[in-house]
Amino acid sequence: MTTEPAIALPPDWRTRLQAWASQDAELIEAATWFDGAVLLELGESVAWLKIYAGRVIDVRDSAAVFGYTFALRGPAAVWQVLLVDPHASVHQLVLLGKLRVDGNQLEFSRLSKLVAVLVRGLRAVRAS
Repeated sequence: MTTEPAIALPPDWRTRLQAWASQDAELIEAATWFDGAVLLELGESVAWLKIYAGRVIDVRDSAAVFGYTFALRGPAAVWQVLLVDPHASVHQLVLLGKLRVDGNQLEFSRLSKLVAVLVRGLRAVRAS
């Protein structure tokens, strides 16, 4: 049995992502009319983000009992490429089947800008 390689993120990446999100005007705008939860599954690393009225109001290291609106899942190696390559597109990786969306597909599509901005936030957290 092989262990999946870890993604190069700081141990407190979830709280850093939440802090970054609270300062990012583009994310606040993209999430203004969203009341839901996003689950990011980066290989074995998980972040559950509760988003309300443009703010990430809660972050957890596993899916909350309330579930999620949609989840974005993929192997650590794919997420590593996404976080390192500024030209890599989360939506292209979904279309290619390298990342998987579970839950409300319509909300994922409607919130494509939010998803792209969250990836930008993960890149910023990784670089810090």
